Parts: sequence; C-alpha cells; structure tokens
Amino acid sequence: MTAPVVVKMTLRNLTGPETAEVEVEVRREWAPLGANRFLDLVRANYFDECRFHRVLPDFIIQWGIPKEPEQYRKWGDAKIRDDEVVTTNARGTLTFATSGPDARGSQIFVNMADNASLDGQGFAPFARV
Repeated sequence: MTAPVVVKMTLRNLTGPETAEVEVEVRREWAPLGANRFLDLVRANYFDECRFHRVLPDFIIQWGIPKEPEQYRKWGDAKIRDDEVVTTNARGTLTFATSGPDARGSQIFVNMADNASLDGQGFAPFARV
C-alpha cells in the first residue's frame, strides 16, 4: 500500500464568515485514473469557488462545476476512463460522478452514508475525508 497524498481544502460558508478545513487522503491504489484527475484539478485551482450543487441528505454531497465556464469545458468535458472498483463507497469516500461508462470529468461527490449499492454501478472511490 502506498502512502496517501493529503490535500487540504478550505470550505467557506457563502452566507457568513465561517470556514472549515478538510483533509482529503487521495489513494491512487484505489482508483489511479480518478486520483490523478483529482490531483490535476487541485493543481489547476479548479475547485476554487465551486459550490455544492447537489445535496442529498444521508446519501451524497456533489460539487465540481466551476465559476468560469471555460474551466468546465477544459476539464469537465475532457472525460477519463473508468477505474475498476476496488474499495466500497463507504461514508466519507470521494468518488467521481459520471454520465455513463468512461465519462468521468470533474464533478465529485462525498458519500454521506455507506453506499455499497454504487459499487456495482462502477463508481470507484479514489479518496476519503
């Protein structure tokens, strides 16, 4: 097992001054293509000013649509192949959303519950909070 890459992210409340620091442990051995894409997006500051746009209590929280449309065209439209699912969609894991086979772009969700039902649908976690 390789050591995780730790990414620190700051979440900001849009209606107030509150912020929260989150550490994401990226695990390349779980999903190398997804992990590498996430790290590329972080290096490109892609997630700056992204908002949570899909919140389903006790299921997932999704984000990954940037403020600037050209960023989405560059990254969101540049789909990557699927990774094999080697770990379950447990609470706290991060997974790419997809629009079909080999269609992961830039939208990510965090599992807010144990969502093992997503494993058989090809959703490969690549990190955990």
